[in-house]
Amino acid sequence: YEALVDVLLQLGETELAMGYLQKNNEDNLKAKFKNLDVKFENSDKSKIVEQERNMKAKLDGIEQQISKEKALPTDLQNKEKLKALDGTKTIAEGDYLKFVNQQVNVRPELTKYFNNSVQPVEFRREKKNIPEDMALLSYLPGENQLYIFVATRDTVIAKIVNVGREQLGRNVSAMLNVARNQMGAFGKLDLSQEEKYRQELVYTQKQKDKLLVPFEEMYQHLIAPAAAEIANKKRLGIIATGVLNYIPFQMLGKTLANGEFNLLASQFAIFYVSSTNILRLADSERNMKIIAFGNPDKTLPSTEREVAEIKKLYPSSAVFLHDQATEEKVKTAGDDFTVMHFATHGNLDYEDFTQSFLTMAGGKDIDGDGKLTLEELWGMEVMNHLDIVVLSACQTAVTKGSSESSPVSPASGFLQNGVKSVVATLWKVDDEATSLLMTEFYKNMRTMATIDALREAQVTLSRNPKYQHPYYWAGAILLGDWR
Repeated sequence: YEALVDVLLQLGETELAMGYLQKNNEDNLKAKFKNLDVKFENSDKSKIVEQERNMKAKLDGIEQQISKEKALPTDLQNKEKLKALDGTKTIAEGDYLKFVNQQVNVRPELTKYFNNSVQPVEFRREKKNIPEDMALLSYLPGENQLYIFVATRDTVIAKIVNVGREQLGRNVSAMLNVARNQMGAFGKLDLSQEEKYRQELVYTQKQKDKLLVPFEEMYQHLIAPAAAEIANKKRLGIIATGVLNYIPFQMLGKTLANGEFNLLASQFAIFYVSSTNILRLADSERNMKIIAFGNPDKTLPSTEREVAEIKKLYPSSAVFLHDQATEEKVKTAGDDFTVMHFATHGNLDYEDFTQSFLTMAGGKDIDGDGKLTLEELWGMEVMNHLDIVVLSACQTAVTKGSSESSPVSPASGFLQNGVKSVVATLWKVDDEATSLLMTEFYKNMRTMATIDALREAQVTLSRNPKYQHPYYWAGAILLGDWR
């Protein structure tokens, strides 16, 4: 896709180039999830998905035969066989597209389980849905260059920066070393000394300058080239690729003439998406009916206060703590809930992403092992009714394989399964700080859009001297619908 994007840019096809970049992200995510066993309660849906996969496998098989024949020297190719295969492919392709379109018209919620993807040309129609106060920034780190697409309702502009993915990777590592460690460059994080660190974390100017170097460097690479195009916008949608999936852009910034470091979060409300498909979602009235799960393994005491505050703010919420916070309660949640909150640990399986899980309490059902895995989430119909899932847990937006274009994590699992928005975290978070952040977030949700509610909560926490370091507040990000 890098070569294709480069050629399209040379031809002046900027919108089409950005469209192909979105197709790349979407295809990558679908490829990773397509082989998961979908466990629908509705057997008709299971049969439809199975039929789609069989038809797609047949079509792929025909294409492989054609490719194999065309790989032979021209004088050895069987022209009659190729002609017959092309005819068979045309029929199979028509049958497949007809089947998919028929099913999507009747059951639109099945779209995410099918292997077809949106054609790049459709982005030209989608961009008219970008709000006037918003810009989308899409990134493709190449071997020697960084491609940046800046899309607004009226224009799509491409920028090329002379920095390759290897250098970007080093910059990301340097930035995360600071963000994930309360003491930054001057000492390792010792959780047994958390309270002491909070009380004593007063930086000298020299120490601050050293901490800010990687944040400012990444700002120059990622934001400065698009500064003019986004100057009058209030919200930024980030479509990251590869190593850039690992950084919260709100931490980036630049030093002003007065010496103050100006965070991107102070200028823009920021959210993250894997493609521009989010623009197709229609506005809907918010109904905050919350089901919350807290401290199932009794190792996160602050999460109990967290869910208690949610209950206080939204009295109709259903709250389950300790042994009551089971997988079974998740799977049997009624379709009248619109928000699902998990105040628990996120655990990543780097060998098999489908086994990454959220820690829950053991239950009576056969699958109640205390691990709500990505595999179990796939096909869980309750997800189709949720507007927001909040993962107040460790590393729920993270994946290994940073060179891959689209990440796979508990957060992406919920999004792929039909949830409109997910609030998740990029590193192991402080229990107490996260509880305070989430309380502010839910207070703000009563009057603000999701993107603004999270941003204001982070700004509030960062102004507290105890939690000024990005470690405490910058790891929480919004993925999916910003509204």
